[in-house]
Amino acid sequence: MTRILLVEDSKHLSKAFTIRLEHAGYAVVTATHVDEALAKALAERPDAAIVDVGLPGGNGFELTTRLRERLGLPVVLATANRDPSLQSRAERSGAFALLSKPFDATVLLETLAQAISIAPAFS
Repeated sequence: MTRILLVEDSKHLSKAFTIRLEHAGYAVVTATHVDEALAKALAERPDAAIVDVGLPGGNGFELTTRLRERLGLPVVLATANRDPSLQSRAERSGAFALLSKPFDATVLLETLAQAISIAPAFS
């Protein structure tokens, strides 16, 4: 089963994302802040990550860079911020994609599947 690290500090959104991801057949490991996410990623070795940009203990861009460097994980970033400069920051961090909240669950699942499918080439 494909494992996803979901890093979201909103309990409501984390629960909603987890339910949708599990319904789609993924095993989900959750974290709410940067340090917890890194520890869980190293322990659980997920296949991909979905990371909120605004996180306690750092930000999603920094976390994405660390996940990419240490584990080669494909990362899908999510943000409620509509600042156009975030796209270039996402690219510099090594993210596969940046999605703007709110987004349709189908978009998330399709983007995640694409990221996982090219993970070896993306690493």
